[in-house]
Amino acid sequence: MRGRESAAIEVAEEVLAQVEARGLDADYSVGRARLVRQLSQLNSVPLRRGIAEIAHDPVPAHPSDLATRFWIRTRRSRLELAHGSVAGAELALEVPLETPPLPVHLAVGLLLERAFLAGLSGDAPLLARIHDQLAELDARAEAALVRGLRADFLGDRRAALRHLGEAAQAPVRSQPAVRAIALVAQAQLADALGERDRALALLQEASLETAVRRNAVAFLGWCRHGTPVPDLVQRLLAGHTDPWLSEVLADIAGLAGITAFFGPSTASPREREGEPATTIRPTLSPRERDVLHELARGSTYADIAANLFVSENTVKTHVSSLYAKLSVNRRSAALAAARAMNLL
Repeated sequence: MRGRESAAIEVAEEVLAQVEARGLDADYSVGRARLVRQLSQLNSVPLRRGIAEIAHDPVPAHPSDLATRFWIRTRRSRLELAHGSVAGAELALEVPLETPPLPVHLAVGLLLERAFLAGLSGDAPLLARIHDQLAELDARAEAALVRGLRADFLGDRRAALRHLGEAAQAPVRSQPAVRAIALVAQAQLADALGERDRALALLQEASLETAVRRNAVAFLGWCRHGTPVPDLVQRLLAGHTDPWLSEVLADIAGLAGITAFFGPSTASPREREGEPATTIRPTLSPRERDVLHELARGSTYADIAANLFVSENTVKTHVSSLYAKLSVNRRSAALAAARAMNLL
């Protein structure tokens, strides 16, 4: 909670070692220590390290331990996102009705987790509502960050840069890494607007902010309309030695930013509203799934035939079958339906 993830891993491992060495019966304490270690590892480099192991390492929690249960939901949400499902991540954050009101610091953390997911799904109205809720909680930096992400989504880069600057300057809670995310997003936008020196200065500041805690989430590329983060990091490292940024670059080089990665496969609010709640997700054959993914990439029938080593007539047959199962008659409608049904 204090933003010291690397220290948290060390303490958690010390706790686990002590329990094992003394043969203690402390399931819940062990569970909390494992949970702390997992949450910290999910933020560090390599960013996909141990995802499968974490997913198959359930954490016990006492029914009355509401804080641990909160962080278990957060862990589940981040794992869903790591597996490529924004919808699954959103669902994991749902708070049971019987849960008492959260303390302010956890309420702010939950709102930010939801805001990041809303940014990935392009839900500008939800971002606006979350901004208002954060403002009511007097979370100024967090509210400014959400406002900046919303302005970026709407294409207003100057406003986004201004709001992100407010987020980086205002008093902020340690979790999540609001200031670092704001600094990197500022750097992306500043560079896209031609302020290259300012962009590198902001990125260097973000490196100093994250190096000790080894939190790499800020470098995932939360800005839609800025320069890709790997390009900025490469440029900074060309004239500046930074072991931490070198580690980060090794992990993100050649990868699309998180908003670019999830954009084509995540249903927009409009697509979700247009999909009836009673819709049954169709069963696609392996080849139909291959064709669907090729359609999502923008491939022509000739491209699909070449990539899948089949004839164009075979591709047309698969496309016709796919359209029939999705109850559509054109590519754009097929992709919208597939996103709404979590088939992409």
